[in-house]
Amino acid sequence: MDFVAQGFLPRRRRGAAVCWIALIVAAAIAMGSASARAQSAPDPEAARCQAMRTADFTGIPDAPSTVISATPMPQAGDVPARCQVVGFVNATIEFVVNLPVTGWNGKFAHVGSHFAHIGCTGAECGPAFTAAECDGPLKRGYACIVDDEGHKAPAGNESWAYQNLPAEADFAFRATHLSTLAGKEITARYYGKPPAHAYFLGCSDAGRQALVEAQKFPADYDGVVAGAPPVDYAANALTVLWNAAALLGPDGKSLFPAEPNKRFMQSDLQLLRKFVADKCDADEGVKDGVMPDPRLCRHFDPAELKCKGPKTAECLTEDQIAAARKIYGGPVNAKGEKLTTLGMVPGSEGNWAYSYLAEGGGPENVRQMRDNILKYLSVSADLSSPATDIDWEGAFKRAALQAALYDANNPDLRAFKAAGGKMIAFQGWSDHEVLPANIVDYYETVTKTMGGAAPTKDFFRLFMIPRMDHCGNGGGADKIEYLAAIENWVENGKAPDMLVGFDRKPTDDARYNIWPAESGYWLAQPWDKAASIGSRPVYPYPTQAKYKGAGDQTDAANWGPFEPKH
Repeated sequence: MDFVAQGFLPRRRRGAAVCWIALIVAAAIAMGSASARAQSAPDPEAARCQAMRTADFTGIPDAPSTVISATPMPQAGDVPARCQVVGFVNATIEFVVNLPVTGWNGKFAHVGSHFAHIGCTGAECGPAFTAAECDGPLKRGYACIVDDEGHKAPAGNESWAYQNLPAEADFAFRATHLSTLAGKEITARYYGKPPAHAYFLGCSDAGRQALVEAQKFPADYDGVVAGAPPVDYAANALTVLWNAAALLGPDGKSLFPAEPNKRFMQSDLQLLRKFVADKCDADEGVKDGVMPDPRLCRHFDPAELKCKGPKTAECLTEDQIAAARKIYGGPVNAKGEKLTTLGMVPGSEGNWAYSYLAEGGGPENVRQMRDNILKYLSVSADLSSPATDIDWEGAFKRAALQAALYDANNPDLRAFKAAGGKMIAFQGWSDHEVLPANIVDYYETVTKTMGGAAPTKDFFRLFMIPRMDHCGNGGGADKIEYLAAIENWVENGKAPDMLVGFDRKPTDDARYNIWPAESGYWLAQPWDKAASIGSRPVYPYPTQAKYKGAGDQTDAANWGPFEPKH
């Protein structure tokens, strides 16, 4: 354009105008070239991530690993951008390592595979693991790994274990340790230095994995959180099967049928649960149906609910009462002699039918559970017989082989303590899948082995949560920030003398929402206080919480420690 001819510039400035136009055009060309170069230049963070794909990890001692993908993942909500590395150890143990692109806190976390365990039935069993389980630690800046314990299987199908000793060994102890070695090395390679601290978090079978790490591989983690661990794994699985079989009547149908359109509310079991809560509400300063230690409830008899005439919603039949007594008592042989110390404690009744009969699945569910446990635990049995026709004494004896692999009941934790390890265990008193006696008996045995309560509490503390179901929910103050607690203990020397639990607002379908999608893996991150209806302190076992007698009963500040008399 002729700026002079158009009248924008006087003629005497024509030469200067030409110079300015030339400069503008040159600058535009230069900017365009720079933009093109920027667009074609590789993203350094993406390149750093993708370099993990071709890195050689086959030389990791005891854990030769192969990376099959390394993918830059963008920020998703409050989950930070990360490099997601997928690989295998020994070609059988799959893992996913999530590495924050920025803001790495210098630490490593392993979230255990909570779903993959024998005896599990229903939708809660699978998949074995998802990368999203690392969301909680990622939000705190952790590099985080999950693994599949060395096998793939659809929900409720444990056929992977049948005559497959290597896979059973992976599941029992090897996969967790080897994926830990791989994850730490990948983390160190990505950031150029090893993590300063490492933590293991898990509930259910992943709680067992936490105990295995402390018992067998004490150098792997500085701190572990073991939630609801099936310490005596084989005995717990057989006891769950005993409970399921007890709920079937002589006609093979459920003695506690579910109400239509009420997924978790079996009216007869809710009747029993309310009866027990009213009878056993302990002396904690308030009348709220909470039993701080259900073992102290010895003064109730389900026979008080026996129908005096035809069955109504306000009474139980003789068969229902007999079933409840069998579940409270635990497995026995033909002579009535106890086969295990495990038995259901009062307060868990509301979820029996859901957990053991899969929402009314009845005998078919019991048969599936029996096949998974008796066949894939390598216990020979006549699987053509009725689901309730089981040689219980023989089953417990033959399960000893798998107990040697799966059980995590070694109380000698001297090596873990000497390595500076700290452990927090937690368990819901109303748990219907992993019986509370598992961890209570283990903790008391550790206490004797380690020389008493004080030497044990130096490195290991157990928190029993009143009314909490399996890993969460159930009507108790179950939302607790365990990762923050174990961090504070390991890194600052502040032992958890008290934890504060928050009670979620009840919903129609909250009974088994253990792993809420809205918060990722909740063991690792703060609970939304606005989503709670109150709080209550939890003290290290055997100390309990007691209301001080004044103030809001739903506020943890108005409660204090109480030493019960057993």
